[in-house]
Amino acid sequence: MTSGEDLLLLAFVPRSGQIREVDRMKFALRASVLVDLALAHRITMNANRITVLDVAETGDKRLDSALASLGASAAPSLRTWLKDTPAGFGMVNRYLSILADQGVLRLERRRSPVPAPMSATLLDQTRRDAAKARLDRVAHGGESDEADRALAGLAHSAGLDRHLYRFSPFARARIARVGSQSEAADSTAAAVASADAAVTDAVTQAISDAIAQLTTELVKLLRYEYRFELNSAGGYQGTPPSHHGGNGDSSSGHHSH
Repeated sequence: MTSGEDLLLLAFVPRSGQIREVDRMKFALRASVLVDLALAHRITMNANRITVLDVAETGDKRLDSALASLGASAAPSLRTWLKDTPAGFGMVNRYLSILADQGVLRLERRRSPVPAPMSATLLDQTRRDAAKARLDRVAHGGESDEADRALAGLAHSAGLDRHLYRFSPFARARIARVGSQSEAADSTAAAVASADAAVTDAVTQAISDAIAQLTTELVKLLRYEYRFELNSAGGYQGTPPSHHGGNGDSSSGHHSH
């Protein structure tokens, strides 16, 4: 079980088989790999750059592949990491396939006139309930661990909290506090850039936990990347020019894990 798998289950709508906030989810799923590596004490973050602490394999092929790529570069920034997100719905479909391989979902093969993520049917309600329970612990002020809070940060960055806690403003506020240290940084790209130093300093002083810092920075950058994509495409939630061209990897093939 990984953060990305639980995140996708939180975005999944059982009645329709669709994915909420699908355009944001491809960035959030990419970022979830970093969260899992941080939780495994394989990476940390210093001045908004990712540093490898331990190159030992984790036993998860996805994480080991990411760890190897991080180790091959000189402390890449979070923004650089996010820009390698597959275009189109490739990342979302990849995780749908992983959950299908685990028997959690059944993929629905449907033809669509436009590129779209695969539709699915939920087979394991218990698994989805477990993911929701993790988020609930943060949303309702219960006892939560680093992994729960990191998941909450990712859910907030993808805008899932406003759907899952539509009628609970206090729950949304708790998740927002965990997922972002500076709401002002969400206004414009310039505000994001100017807030970088202030946010990093605040997190360094107030939170010694590297995972909390990583989550905060991921939320900020995910919001910026999504807005950049929206603006550069003239309102259409497609692929930004800095990402790989085309409709992306929409392969429905299952992946090993």
